[in-house]
Amino acid sequence: MLMQVFVQLDLNYERAEKLYEAAVERAPRAMWWRGMMAGVHLREGRVDEALRLNELEVANGIEIIKGEFLPHHVLVLRAGGRYESSLEVTEDVLELIHGGRQRAGLLANKANVLLDLGRIDEAGVALSEGWQIGRYDAPEIFAVAFARIGEPDRARAALAAASLGPTNHGDFALAYQELGELDAAFEMLFAGIEEHDRSLLDKMRLGYWSEDVLADPRFDELMRLLESKETPTAAFREARVVAPERNRL
Repeated sequence: MLMQVFVQLDLNYERAEKLYEAAVERAPRAMWWRGMMAGVHLREGRVDEALRLNELEVANGIEIIKGEFLPHHVLVLRAGGRYESSLEVTEDVLELIHGGRQRAGLLANKANVLLDLGRIDEAGVALSEGWQIGRYDAPEIFAVAFARIGEPDRARAALAAASLGPTNHGDFALAYQELGELDAAFEMLFAGIEEHDRSLLDKMRLGYWSEDVLADPRFDELMRLLESKETPTAAFREARVVAPERNRL
């Protein structure tokens, strides 16, 4: 879809927004447009607006695309700090997806949300189930939770078993950050931006980054690199949201 080209390949959020506005005007009940535009808002750090559009999408009726849309919605809810809602939607979508990398990813995210809430034992259960499903296909997605739950050796082993690709720099960067290995984290951050890796781009202006990362001069350099590649929306230019929120996820 053309909008995805603008968002993912060109990082041209201004054109993506114009395409979205024209599409919704033509077909107000068309599916996925609001969800895709919510992704643009996340890229630019506007979590509340992303949540608003996703909730409009849900109200519009998502039965046909429920299995594809809800995993995305779970992540937006977490980014907005709505952890309990994120867990509720996660349980709904786990009823629809019974195996494979998508279920493993949902369980990895569930473990992290439970850790956000301090529910360590429940997080361990979700992490164990997810690891059994995804340890061979996508071990890197569990590394952050292993580090957060107090198992750094398992986190490092998960990263060592994983293959770095164009869509998982974010998993590596967050895990290295959690392990306190900032040089490795920044290596992943710079490489991911050069690759236009959505696993990073979707998080750069959100509260995923530690105080140590945010205070490092390399982070300012990183954001300058990112901005040099983007064509922002008018709202972004006006607000000049150039750094993530200081609260961590």
